[in-house]
Amino acid sequence: MKILIPTPVLPEKKSIRINFVNKIVLELKKTINVEIIWLVFIPDEFSSFSAGNEQIFDIHDFHNADDVLKKIKPDCVLVGSHFDPIQHSLSLAAKNFEIPLCSFYYNDYKSEFSDKNKIDQFKKYSKLIISNNLPSDVPKNSKFL
Repeated sequence: MKILIPTPVLPEKKSIRINFVNKIVLELKKTINVEIIWLVFIPDEFSSFSAGNEQIFDIHDFHNADDVLKKIKPDCVLVGSHFDPIQHSLSLAAKNFEIPLCSFYYNDYKSEFSDKNKIDQFKKYSKLIISNNLPSDVPKNSKFL
C-alpha cells in the first residue's frame, strides 16, 4: 500500500506529525506491505530522494495537487485535520481521483471545536490562502532562542 503524506518538515526532523505517522506505519507493517511517500512543502527546493522503504518528494517538483496524485499514484492520502491549503488541495484532488483519504487528529478536541477556535482557525486559513509565506517559513534575520 502506497501512502502519501504531506508534511511541512523533512521526515528526519522530530515533529508530532512525523512521530504520529511513524507509529501508525509501524502497526500497519505488521499486517501489510507499506510504502510511505512524504510530500515535503518547505520554501527551499531540494532533490527528492529515497530512504529505505520511504520516498521523499519536494513539492516544487509538481504543478498542483492533481499532478502530485497522477505522478505518485498513491493508494491512500493521509492528511491532518487542520486547515492547510496544501492538505486541502490534496484532499480535493484525492476525491476527484477517487483515492481514499484518511485524516489524523492529535489535538485536544475540547478547544478545537469551540466556536471561538473555529473562527480563529478560519481567520488563519484565510490569511494562509493569500499569503506568500508558509507556516514553516523562518524569517531570514531571526535567531533561534
